Amino acid sequence: MTGDDVICAVAEKAFPGVVTVPVKTALGRTATRSKHPAVAREAIAAGAARAVASALSGAIRPVTIPDELAIEAELRPNGAAELAALVPGTERTGARTVRYQAASPRTALDVLIVWSALTSHYLSR
Repeated sequence: MTGDDVICAVAEKAFPGVVTVPVKTALGRTATRSKHPAVAREAIAAGAARAVASALSGAIRPVTIPDELAIEAELRPNGAAELAALVPGTERTGARTVRYQAASPRTALDVLIVWSALTSHYLSR
């Protein structure tokens, strides 16, 4: 997995054994310091090779999908949770928090995408 140093650390904590390649350093919520593209490409290729080797050796195991897939989010802009709660099946659990019980990982991802789009739209008003 590639990304900034913060998301790579989150992935490593959530998925032990995952191979991450930080290609940028987070400087804030909307700013990063990126590696030169050539350096990033080399690091990604090396990381991909390590990931394939780990998978072939059995060191990386598939994640078990739980029977109950609940997603919860705290939406920082005031008012964004109100919009997200309009998505059918979404439960508003607090002033800034929403929850959704998903039947599948794909549905969970779709809901997260919609929540993100609504929050982005709310911020652009």
